[in-house]
Amino acid sequence: MAAMDLDKDGYDEIILGGVNNAYGNLAGFSHPMTLVVLDSRRVEGQGPAPATDDRHFEGLSSGVERAVLFLRDFGQLPTDGADDFCFFQNIRAIGDHFEAAAAKINQPDVGVDYQFDSHLNLEFAQPKSPLAAQIIEFGITKPLTQAELNRLYLKELGDIRVLKNDFATPR
Repeated sequence: MAAMDLDKDGYDEIILGGVNNAYGNLAGFSHPMTLVVLDSRRVEGQGPAPATDDRHFEGLSSGVERAVLFLRDFGQLPTDGADDFCFFQNIRAIGDHFEAAAAKINQPDVGVDYQFDSHLNLEFAQPKSPLAAQIIEFGITKPLTQAELNRLYLKELGDIRVLKNDFATPR
């Protein structure tokens, strides 16, 4: 988790990274890594969950998220087991941006450093060497410049599903 003032209103938002099993267990949903942003002035209860999730706590009011983003597992191989998922290792503020480092639970050297701006737009995704080699191995037939590699990594690793984003700006 990290805390930073994303919207410059004088109050920090709380940025949490984790694994959302409630949505991750839905059929066809391959985006179980979750970034959630909470207003530090109103933190209570829990967030929304699918009706099929029986693990939430009764009697708690719903949490009020300012943003919920789902990122997909990366570096998944046909030989991976059900418990070989990706998760956020840490999140840290860097000026007006924040970095979220993620890795595979059973292979921590297979990971990605994501950088987001204050509107929660993904600016870049930098894979660690083993994952970078895996991405380049599939379908790359010529040497790429660093700019071309950065675009490839963003394309391959930047698939984000946005449930809510109060910080978004029209592009």
